[in-house]
Amino acid sequence: MLRAGFQDGWTGRSPCLWWVGGRRANSAPIRRLVLQGGPNHYVTLSALSVRGRSPANALMSVRLLDSFFVCGVAGAPELEDQLTVLIHFEELRVAVSDVLMSVAVKGGGIWLPSIGLPHVANPDLPIRPTSLVRKFFRVQRPGSAGMFLVCGTRSHIQEVVDNVEGLISGTRRPPAALAHQLFPDNVASLVDVASKMAEDHEKAEFELLGRVDGADYSRHLRQTIPRRLPYWGSVVAMGSGARDALEWLDAKGRSYEAHGLMDDDADMKCLRALNAVPSLLLEEDTRAMRTVKEGVGGYYESFAIGHDTLRPSDNVLTIFGRFKAGGTGPLFELRRVFFHIYDVDTLVIGSVTELPRDISVGQPLRVPLEDLAVTHVGPFGDAPAMTWNSSRLAIKMNSPEAMRLTTYRGPNDRAVQRFYEGLGERRLLNFKVAGGFLHVQLNPEAFTHYLGRSDIKTPLA
Repeated sequence: MLRAGFQDGWTGRSPCLWWVGGRRANSAPIRRLVLQGGPNHYVTLSALSVRGRSPANALMSVRLLDSFFVCGVAGAPELEDQLTVLIHFEELRVAVSDVLMSVAVKGGGIWLPSIGLPHVANPDLPIRPTSLVRKFFRVQRPGSAGMFLVCGTRSHIQEVVDNVEGLISGTRRPPAALAHQLFPDNVASLVDVASKMAEDHEKAEFELLGRVDGADYSRHLRQTIPRRLPYWGSVVAMGSGARDALEWLDAKGRSYEAHGLMDDDADMKCLRALNAVPSLLLEEDTRAMRTVKEGVGGYYESFAIGHDTLRPSDNVLTIFGRFKAGGTGPLFELRRVFFHIYDVDTLVIGSVTELPRDISVGQPLRVPLEDLAVTHVGPFGDAPAMTWNSSRLAIKMNSPEAMRLTTYRGPNDRAVQRFYEGLGERRLLNFKVAGGFLHVQLNPEAFTHYLGRSDIKTPLA
């Protein structure tokens, strides 16, 4: 069981980063640049600063000043979709990623399971969410198999995937210098050559992490930061959001240290990485969209890295709510409810909208099924299998294999506690589908248990 009473915000100190036109920036001073933000829509960018270890791999950090419509600008490069961050807990054999792709343009956006419509909720959002995609793909050959997690610039990752498919089908051939390295029925060889081909075409902004034929596989070329962090041990963060992710994890690790949790064994630390980290990040999405403002979020996946697989945490119910005083007894303010399940390689997410609402023992909620939003997120390069509706997903919600619960108590959510319950263990909510509604009911025993575990010194507000 996981419990923690410390909260810390996503730092968000780094600006959004991207490669100018998908090319490395040179060392020449740049004072003004016009980049295309859509059909006939251009964004004027200035105040550019170069950041990186050397001019050869520098990144541009850009502040938007204004936008306007023009008939055309010769050679204006497009802003590229970014898959921003991937976290690898090396010693714990766990990886965590989000599902958001975005561009560094203010305004607009798509439905995000974690928060709804960002451009409605926050018109000042500095990035534009463009799509949802799992940072995952697999390659299968006779006698060889690999599963990969990715981050970076979308078109660069797509080039790698297209190269793999082309090398398998024979529609793409490696250059002479790489031909001797290619063994088409060996996945590691395929991905190596496909990656080098992409890099040779100036599409090198990608990171790969995976398992191939029972061995670790990684290709970290550009935006990778390894650190040793309190509690977590060795952590590698990849992508343009790596630095912020590591600062955030460092703060969490120090909070665990302050609460006397450094003696947790490896299994407990692994449970925290698999369950507490994605739940905490999801909370950051819902609280002033601190993560989403950095191009990170939408929803989160966690993976246990096994002998020959990347195994995602599957069939998980996630609940956020606050204990509060009621006229005849304590209430539970249900703030956010999420449920996800995997259908082969498609991630299916259910998120209950029209919250918060109060619920009490003996007084269930009736939620119209249309208020259970269902989102299908496919693996990188493939369309998701759109096979689930609200009714079908709601039925599965009553028998999750795991529950992640965050409870708040007192003014300004002063007391916070977090719990994880595995297969066959306690569940706070029961669900039933009837008459076009999702009926949500508090489990009396579980409610009493979690209320008793909250900070009784903090009065119910």
